[in-house]
Order: sequence, then structure tokens, then C-alpha cells
Amino acid sequence: MAKHSILTNRLAAFAASLATAVAMIAVPQQTFAQDSTESVAMHRLYNPNSGEHFYTASEDEKNSLVKVGWNYEGVGWYAPKSSSTPVYRLYNPNAGDHHYTTSTDERGMLIKAGWNDEGTG
Repeated sequence: MAKHSILTNRLAAFAASLATAVAMIAVPQQTFAQDSTESVAMHRLYNPNSGEHFYTASEDEKNSLVKVGWNYEGVGWYAPKSSSTPVYRLYNPNAGDHHYTTSTDERGMLIKAGWNDEGTG
């Protein structure tokens, strides 16, 4: 039974990755907005259990993840504090990973495929 669960989880993760890759190919190029001159640190964290990297501007979210075992890797980059181009953050509850996109079409497709919409970053 355990082998079946592992295989099912791996297939779900592969399917989610494949859906993301297909969506990325189908997404048209976008024009990006003029960003603000102020910036915010984007914290990079690593989950040693899943191999996922995660980015957040929230100190509270960063600290919460470190407390449950994620490794803090420092600031990944500095993002504009404000922009007219939203970046949508989604979470795949089956594979346990996050995806970021500026495409409303891709966001909608992933939500229909079972991803959780976590709002904009």
C-alpha cells in the first residue's frame, strides 16, 4: 500500500509540473508595468524535505517557515514595493509546491486544476 501512495504522489507531482510547463508555453509575452523606485527584500527559503524553494516578502511568513524546518537562504532579490503588474501566488496541495505568474489566464487554469490561489505578491 505504501508503494502505491508514493507512486500516486509522484504521479500527481509530475502531472502538476507538466501542467505548469504547458501553461508557461501557452502564455503570451506580456508588457510589464513601470515599477516603483522603492523596493522590498524577497526572502528565499528552502524546504529540505521537498526540495522546494520559496520566496516571500513577509518577515512573519519567513520566520514561521524557519520554525517548522525550512532553511533561510537570505535575500533572493529586491522587488519593487509597488507595481501595476500583479504577481499571483498559487499553491499545489497535491505536490506541495508554489507557482508564481503574472498571467491571469495561467492563474485561472491552475485554479481549475486544483491549485489554491494565495493572492498577489
